[in-house]
Amino acid sequence: MKIINLLGFGIAGTILLVTGGLFIKEMIDKSDIKVKNDLDEWVDRLLAESLSRKLNYSPSSIFQALNRGEDTELTRKITELIESVELVFQRRSSLSTVEVFLNASFQDGTSFCANTQRTWDDLPFAIRKEFLQRNDTSITVPWNLPLVNSQSIL
Repeated sequence: MKIINLLGFGIAGTILLVTGGLFIKEMIDKSDIKVKNDLDEWVDRLLAESLSRKLNYSPSSIFQALNRGEDTELTRKITELIESVELVFQRRSSLSTVEVFLNASFQDGTSFCANTQRTWDDLPFAIRKEFLQRNDTSITVPWNLPLVNSQSIL
């Protein structure tokens, strides 16, 4: 009888452990998606502002094109104008704060730069993992235009 009770507790414990692990993984995944979406929006808004001055469209029209790619004429103009976009994540002396730089180069020879600070927890998981694996103070990733490819940070 004791063996059956112990076996029952063992099975119940294993089920609880697996269920808890899956729940925690799902919560981490949802958190990482939110972090990526926040960073995506920051980049898209800054690019829309910069591109609006070059293309004579409103920033909101360009923002929508960057996110949805609905306006094919505007989408074509954006992809023709942008040469490259990259994000540089740079750790400072405080390990809890990372500076994020947005560097965009345009076909007309001009460029645009912006930066913001984020906490370690507000970085995408892939960037945190890269910092830990490489033990480096700077990580550079290319930015894929969402209207050309699906955008993703690592």
